[in-house]
Amino acid sequence: SSLHVSSDDGGLTLVGVSGDITLRTGDGAIDVRDAGGQLHVNTGDGEIAVKNFEGQVDARTGDGAISLDGVFNSVVARTGDGAISLSVPSGSNFTVETNASDTVINEGLLLTEDITPTQRVRRWRIGNGGQIFVLNTGDGRIVVRSR
Repeated sequence: SSLHVSSDDGGLTLVGVSGDITLRTGDGAIDVRDAGGQLHVNTGDGEIAVKNFEGQVDARTGDGAISLDGVFNSVVARTGDGAISLSVPSGSNFTVETNASDTVINEGLLLTEDITPTQRVRRWRIGNGGQIFVLNTGDGRIVVRSR
């Protein structure tokens, strides 16, 4: 399906839909479960939770945590204030690129620091590395874990 939903003030929940999906809210949480395809989610103020997703995710919030769980071929996650957690299958191979000054917290994956293009950006190779997943936070930690 092709689905575009927006709300000025209120949360959005989506379950069991696959396709080209865009969800936007000015003020409210976004919750996506058991879905796939291309997902674009954006909230001005609220948490974003994506669970059991397969495909490409672009998740952005001005203020709130971002939690992503699934099998991803592309990830961009940006929050002005909040933690970002990324759960992927064990044996995954990708590179995390982040602006976080702290070390990426690893829970059960093979993680090594990689060469960075600038001093303001850090890269961490998961497994053998590969596709770059961008995880940026203004104030919060970055956690990658095995599902």
